[in-house]
Amino acid sequence: IYNPDKLNKVLAAAHKRNLKVIGWTYVFLKDPIADAKKFLKAVLYKSPSGDSLDGMAADIEEVTNAKCIEKFSNYVRRAVGKDYPLIAITFSPMFKRADPKHYAWKTIANNFDIIAPMTYWHALKTHQSEKGAYTFTSETITRIKEYTGKKDIPIHLIGDGQKTSSKEIEGFLKAASDHKVSA
Repeated sequence: IYNPDKLNKVLAAAHKRNLKVIGWTYVFLKDPIADAKKFLKAVLYKSPSGDSLDGMAADIEEVTNAKCIEKFSNYVRRAVGKDYPLIAITFSPMFKRADPKHYAWKTIANNFDIIAPMTYWHALKTHQSEKGAYTFTSETITRIKEYTGKKDIPIHLIGDGQKTSSKEIEGFLKAASDHKVSA
């Protein structure tokens, strides 16, 4: 928690309006237990008025093997219980870095409640259009379901904001709607 005063204000204002606040941290997973302890500091944070984060996301980009992900998530889950929402921020499976040969999709799906893929279609010139954004997003969703082996896995898409056009955003949102996932 870098700025507790600001977080306290955000939590109070959001909760007053019945909005959920999800925390986020980048986990390197070279030392899964150290990352889990850092993660838990945010999860267990309480503002002076008693507010806390309503869920927590782990950005999994560095070490992506099953053993490290499971060690991290098991440590966290034991501390927070089965009902606390854990979100895995992942690469889109459209990129080589998220190939299931190297990226532990099934382990992620079995240890996190929601998968939030970084759906950054604009990185590929061939997808810099409404149709391209739609296709990239649709394929991201389809592959996650295939790679995890879970057709009903909760997915919350993270959209691209790198000089994207309004038409690209429309394509992204249409794909999310057509596949009944949140964006």
